[in-house]
Amino acid sequence: MKKSALFLFALGFFLSVLCFGAAVVLAGDTKPSKDYYIYCLDSTDTVLERMSFVPSDESRETLLPELMQRLNSRDDTMTFHRLLPDNIEISSYEIFNDILQVVFDETYSEVASGRELLIRAGVVKTFLQVPGIMAVRFVIGNSPLKNSRGEEVGEMTSNTFVEFGLSDRDAYRYDTFTLYFADDTGKKLLPESRTIYYRRSIPKGRVALEQLINGPIASGNYPTVPPDTLLISIQCSDNVCYVDFNSIFLEEALPNVEDEVIIQSVAATVLDATGMDKVQITVNGTEDVKLKEETSLYRFITKDAKYFPSEEEEEEKEEDVE
Repeated sequence: MKKSALFLFALGFFLSVLCFGAAVVLAGDTKPSKDYYIYCLDSTDTVLERMSFVPSDESRETLLPELMQRLNSRDDTMTFHRLLPDNIEISSYEIFNDILQVVFDETYSEVASGRELLIRAGVVKTFLQVPGIMAVRFVIGNSPLKNSRGEEVGEMTSNTFVEFGLSDRDAYRYDTFTLYFADDTGKKLLPESRTIYYRRSIPKGRVALEQLINGPIASGNYPTVPPDTLLISIQCSDNVCYVDFNSIFLEEALPNVEDEVIIQSVAATVLDATGMDKVQITVNGTEDVKLKEETSLYRFITKDAKYFPSEEEEEEKEEDVE
C-alpha cells in the first residue's frame, strides 16, 4: 500500500514538472498577437517600404524603446535603406495621454523637403503600432515641427499619410491630365489634354510629370523638359508639392525655351493634377540651384497667367484649326 502511494506521488510530481517545463517552452515561443513593421526606404530612397519586426514584448514600455532603437540603428548588415539620414536620430520621446512626442535635434531642419515628408510618414506609421498611441507630434530641438508656411504641423494620425499606405495596389484608373508645353516661340505655354490609364497607387502628380517628360503629342506643342530627365520624387503636403528631379533637368535644359516657361510648365502641370497651391523644385535633393546657371529655383512657384494664352488667343487658335 505504501509502495503504491509512493509511486502515485512520484508519478504526479514527474507529470507536474513535465507540464511546467512545457509551459516554459511554450511561453518562450509565444508569437506576437499581430504583425509589426519598421518603415524604411526602398533602394531609390524615394518610396516607403516596411520590414517585418518581432518585438520581445508587446507592451508599450517595451515596444517604444525597441522601435526607437531600430529606427536609429546604423547596423550595416541591415537589408533595407534607413529611414533616417546618418546624421539624424531620435533623441528622446515623451507620452502625453495617447499622444507620443518624438524629439529630434536641430539637424533635422537640414533635411530636404521631399525626404523630410518620407521621414515624417515612416516615423509616424512605425510608432502608431504601439498600443494606446493614437497620434504623434515632432519636436525639433525645443520647438514644434513647422510646415513650409511656418505653421506648426501638430499631431499626426493614421489619416495624415493615407497616400503612403494604399492597400489596393493592383487597382487601375483612368484620368485626364492637362499638360503644359511650349509654343513655337518658347515664350508661352499651350495646354494639352491626355487621358492616362495608370495604377491607382501612383500619385497623380507623378503621372502628370512623367507624361510631361515624355513630351507633346499635339502638333504645335514643343517639349519643356529634357526627355532623359528622371523624376526622383514628388510629395505633397500643406498645399505644397515638392518635386525633385535628377541633374539632367539642369544640365540639358532646353535652350530654345525660356527659363520661366520651363518652370511654369512643371508647376502648372503639377498644380492642375494635384489641386495644390504651390510647387518647390529641387535637383538631387538640393534646393539652392539655378536653371541654365541664371534662374534660381529656390522659391515657391505658383501659376503666372502671363505665360498662358488668353481666352481670345485660345478662340483664335480654334478658328485657325477649323
